[in-house]
Amino acid sequence: MVASIAPLDKVGLNGLGEGVFIQMARDDPQALREGMKQLAASMRDDPEGTSQALLGDVMSERDVAYCARPENYDLVMANLVESARGDWEGYADDCVADAGEWGFDLEDVNARVTLLHGTADRIVPIEHGRFLARSLANASFSQMDGDGHISVLDQPPHLCAELTTR
Repeated sequence: MVASIAPLDKVGLNGLGEGVFIQMARDDPQALREGMKQLAASMRDDPEGTSQALLGDVMSERDVAYCARPENYDLVMANLVESARGDWEGYADDCVADAGEWGFDLEDVNARVTLLHGTADRIVPIEHGRFLARSLANASFSQMDGDGHISVLDQPPHLCAELTTR
């Protein structure tokens, strides 16, 4: 699990970069869905402007640097546009699901879980990863000092090494 959200009834919305969307999911899921549809249309029409408006305040310094690298920029923009093709219905579904009960206790999960989280993540704060690590019976947790939500993607070699040694 990379930069994963924890159950919000346990950790709350504090510091969650997408907290406004989660709150909308709680208060008015239909309004959230309509808002996502409009944001997705904006992303398709103006990916640079829309991504800056949506993510500019929640990206860490390393996230910005990661996205600006020539080998990443076009891919990041293409992924954002592709993600908007479905009007972000799936993202709205995720927000609604995240806003409610998960339907199981983390303590009951026996599967091995590898967690990777950046210490400078301003989209999903590292407290979420730490909570998951404490709550899952068979978890290993790696925090990547200084990485954010996106720049942590530079860590696949670390993650692959962890997965192959478990």
